[in-house]
Amino acid sequence: MATERAGAPQKVSEKDVAQKIFQFVLHQMRSGADKQAIAAKLAEMGVDPVDSRQVVETVHAEVMKAAEAQQVTSTSMISGILGGGIAAVVAGFLWALIVRFTDYEIGFMAWGLGLLVGAAVVVFAGGRRGRALQMVAVLASIGGILVAKYFIFVHFLSQAVLQQYGAEQAASVTLFSTRILGFFFKAITTVLSGYDAIWVILAVLTAWRLPQGLGIRVPKRERGMIV
Repeated sequence: MATERAGAPQKVSEKDVAQKIFQFVLHQMRSGADKQAIAAKLAEMGVDPVDSRQVVETVHAEVMKAAEAQQVTSTSMISGILGGGIAAVVAGFLWALIVRFTDYEIGFMAWGLGLLVGAAVVVFAGGRRGRALQMVAVLASIGGILVAKYFIFVHFLSQAVLQQYGAEQAASVTLFSTRILGFFFKAITTVLSGYDAIWVILAVLTAWRLPQGLGIRVPKRERGMIV
């Protein structure tokens, strides 16, 4: 009985079939195939020709509607930049604040920063997605990580100067000192360890993925659209 059950074909639900067909049509649309070509391929896969045309028409219309709604406009681009910038600075500051009160650097905070920035870009852009907003999210994430690392660098440098030279010299170590900023960028390879690099990469990948669109090109119908 156990052998028969193990060898029995698994039942595929209609929902699973519909999902696979949807993903197939979406993949074909991304590759640039037209509706007739996609319907023909579905027919070759065993789908009734009439049904295949109806399915393609339905899915194509839904995907194009969603893709058009995701198109980045100049207004949503500005909003996305604003949201990403705010999220990057706030997340970077909170990260540095945690380090200041715990004296412990938490590498995975970089990943959380990338997640927060990517989400903020999408929210501020009104749910629109696309390559331009992906670039915004990545650059804002990198900027946020640098902000956090700079705050942390200043904190530990101030502590070291305090221990070695006293409070008067430590008071000269400030966030807005161009000299300290120069020290930071000279020591950037030391500040960012190999362990940090893993989390930075994850942060960038996460920030890149969240504002990712459907990957379908939509005809430019109105001014202000960013393709």
